[in-house]
Amino acid sequence: MKSRIKKLRKHTRIEYRDSKSKIVHFVIFFAIVGVLGTLLIRASSPTQNIEVENGTLSGGISKVVDSQASNGSAVLFGGSKGGVFPPDSIKYDCSEDVAASLNAWLDSLPNGTTVALRPNGCYRAESAIQINDKQYFAINGNGATLKRTTYNGNNAPNGDYRHIHIAGGFIITIRDLNILGQKNPAGGYVVAVEDQMGIGIYGSLIVNIDNVNIQHVHGDFVYITYRGPKVTAKNITIQNSTFKDAGRQGIAIIDVDGAMIKNNSISGTGRSSIDLEPGGAEKSDIDNVTIDGNTVADGQSNFISNEGGGGGLANLVVSNNTLIRPMTIVIDPPKAFRRGPVTIINNKGTNPGKTPFEIHGVDGLFIRGNRLAVGLNDNGLKSRSLVNIYGSTNVQVTDNITTNALVTLSALGQVSSGFCEKNNSPTSPGIPSCP
Repeated sequence: MKSRIKKLRKHTRIEYRDSKSKIVHFVIFFAIVGVLGTLLIRASSPTQNIEVENGTLSGGISKVVDSQASNGSAVLFGGSKGGVFPPDSIKYDCSEDVAASLNAWLDSLPNGTTVALRPNGCYRAESAIQINDKQYFAINGNGATLKRTTYNGNNAPNGDYRHIHIAGGFIITIRDLNILGQKNPAGGYVVAVEDQMGIGIYGSLIVNIDNVNIQHVHGDFVYITYRGPKVTAKNITIQNSTFKDAGRQGIAIIDVDGAMIKNNSISGTGRSSIDLEPGGAEKSDIDNVTIDGNTVADGQSNFISNEGGGGGLANLVVSNNTLIRPMTIVIDPPKAFRRGPVTIINNKGTNPGKTPFEIHGVDGLFIRGNRLAVGLNDNGLKSRSLVNIYGSTNVQVTDNITTNALVTLSALGQVSSGFCEKNNSPTSPGIPSCP
């Protein structure tokens, strides 16, 4: 009996040891799986990290110049918001003109650099900041201000009357920056300084202007054109920015293939808020432009002007904008040129005293879902329409509501063809109904 008990105890101890061994194995196995899983998650996540072994920065960490840090540099966390600070010799309290020194430093930087201006600093620049033929180049303003205090005419060499001059290059970004001009807010359009724009873009490819505040400039807020000999600007984005008080146009486009003007506030322009003006010596064209989600007010002329010019305009979309006070879209090319297609949809606002859309010489016009108010005539009567067309073809005007208008669509002057309306308020007697 005792012998059987001993054998049973021995067998139990063996099973216990086996079970204990299995538990330990399971614990080790799941621990290894957990560690591997954590490493895989970290490797695949976008969190910032540093590869300590070789000093390589990754995961959105950047190295910046800082004379007060160890070895003159520091590691900046913040992904694309980082960058290289200008040297301390370039003052950022607006105490002196730093245009020449800042340009020399910018010109020395390699392609692929992100420049980080001092947070909320003030850089006085009495001539243009030049970004020429850069690639993968960005300026992160960090809320800093580029300020001018002198009156520059149009005859300064190398475009130095501009505030920022971008020529050639590709994939260029300017963000989180203030540009403050010298213009008196009470002053208007002056020919002698009309080229003193906030940002000039000349034949560049893929430029992003994001969260930039431009005020009190004598010229346009932003100017986009070719770079001679005839290098077209392409894929330009202007977004999330505030533009206030320009002596000439708001955003002026002479030559572009692909532009997005989106979610901006544009006010106080001496002429039109957006000027689409192809032509000139190079016979330029404007193609694939979208103007979407902007708030536009207090322009001295039109919301959008597309008049004159010896080039083409195609694939224009104007959508979801809020228009305050008289704001008209005018398309009126020379007789030798045609424009279109043009789409105008879902815009809203007031336009007292004017017909909102004056469209001439367009092939392919689609106007839908707009909610606008027009003013009564001098006798307090309804006399205007939402849109006047002449010399145009393939026109559809549908689902618009126009307060105080006599009709929605008027076909005037030169014979237009293929036009119709549907579901508009008010209706337009004598205009064919769209299918």
